[in-house]
Amino acid sequence: MDDVIKQFKNEIIEAPVSRTVEHIIQEQVHGYFYFNDLYRIVQNCTDGVTEGAVRQTLKRLAKDGVVEKTKKWGEYRKVEDDCMPMDFVNAPTEEMDVRLPLGISELISIYPKNILLIAGVFDAGKSCFMLNTVKLNMDTHDVYYFNSEMGASELRLRLSKFEDIGLEDWRFFPFERSANFSDVVRPDDINIIDYLEVEDNFFLIAKELKMIHEKLDKGIALIALQKDPYKEFGRGGSFGLEKPRLYMTLDRGGVAKIIKAKNWRGASNPNGKICNFKIVNGSQLTGDEWHRPDDEATAGYEMYRRKQ
Repeated sequence: MDDVIKQFKNEIIEAPVSRTVEHIIQEQVHGYFYFNDLYRIVQNCTDGVTEGAVRQTLKRLAKDGVVEKTKKWGEYRKVEDDCMPMDFVNAPTEEMDVRLPLGISELISIYPKNILLIAGVFDAGKSCFMLNTVKLNMDTHDVYYFNSEMGASELRLRLSKFEDIGLEDWRFFPFERSANFSDVVRPDDINIIDYLEVEDNFFLIAKELKMIHEKLDKGIALIALQKDPYKEFGRGGSFGLEKPRLYMTLDRGGVAKIIKAKNWRGASNPNGKICNFKIVNGSQLTGDEWHRPDDEATAGYEMYRRKQ
């Protein structure tokens, strides 16, 4: 929320509440949002704000077709009627030759402009996954790695743990970056964002992903998110599901789960499958076969039954 406040406070502190609300919705909101989140931002941007004034503005914007009230209490949806023409006749049909760790590339096809999202709990292996993706693709693609946590010294230490490749043999473009990734995304290359920080106003994650998606052309973006260990989704919850063609989680204990997968490779549906994995020497990712949790339970029951 602080970034939003800093961006708008000087500009609209003396503006009427209605103009402030309109400006924030136009510039910062994408998809669904909650009244309480919007009201909190407006309060910090403009003096003399009341809930009634914000509600009255939303009522007018709903009448004008700018926003729409949903069935959930306090929830609205920004109406976005801008459309981009699609040249499907001349669109390429070849998938990209992109390799992902844990054999995920064998389950899904990856196409230009795809966003792939990995949501992981603290210390579950997000950066290890990202650096292994760099290693798998750096000989065939230009790979740009945007990191919000590590400095150059820590990155050197992490890369030195890969025993089968020397430091001088890494071929990628690492940068320190923590915000506004759409400004630096390379449209035609592999972009790895480790990680997308979202601390507040989680509904804005949809806008962040949309802006990155719009910047892509022939390239892709692989994005890491933080995840609460007791929740199914990463930061931003279901707001982060719209754009990614792959949404996968990494949990403690070495469990990877495919929450959403489009463009299946073959007839088998990978959605809901899990993979038990290990991180060896802080660098190597090893995992078992992708399977459904009920397959695991069935196998255990059959073994128990045979012993009786």
